[in-house]
Amino acid sequence: MTLKTMPIQQRGFTLVELIVFIVLLAIVAGAFSLSFSQFNRDSIDPIEQHRALQCAKAKLETITLLRFSSTTPVGGLPACGSGQEDAQACGAIVASTLKDDIGDYHGEVDNSLQACSISVSVSEGTGGLAVTGLSSSAAQLRRIEVRATVGSSEVVLSSYKGNY
Repeated sequence: MTLKTMPIQQRGFTLVELIVFIVLLAIVAGAFSLSFSQFNRDSIDPIEQHRALQCAKAKLETITLLRFSSTTPVGGLPACGSGQEDAQACGAIVASTLKDDIGDYHGEVDNSLQACSISVSVSEGTGGLAVTGLSSSAAQLRRIEVRATVGSSEVVLSSYKGNY
C-alpha cells in the first residue's frame, strides 16, 4: 500500500471548518458590539450629571450673593431682626418677581436653560443642625435648596445663608 500525498494546490479548509470559523467570528463580534454599546450608553450619564451640577451651582451662587431679607439694608448692617437701632424686622420668605433677596426665589422653577430644569426652595431655620453662638439660631439662618435635572440625572445642592 502506498501513501498518496495531496499536491500543494489542493490543500485547504473543508466546508465544515469554514462554517465553524465564521460562526465563532460572528459570536466574538457580537460580544464586542454588545459590550461597546453598553459602554456608550452609560458614558452619557457623567456628562448629564456634570451639566446638572453646573446648572445647580450657577443658580445657588446667584441666590447666595443676594441679601438675607428684603428688609436687610445694603451692606447687611444692622441685621434685620437684630434689635439694634434702625434694624427692621426680617421679611418673610415670599416668592416674588423682584429677586432682590433669597426669599424671592422660593418655589421658583427655571426652565430657561437648554435641557436643564431647576427648582428652588428656601426655608427658615437650621434644618436640624446644631448651631451655637447665635441668638435664636432658627431665625438667623435660611436654607436654600437647588434641584437641577438634566435628562435622567438629578443634582441637589443646599446652602445656608446667615443673617449677619
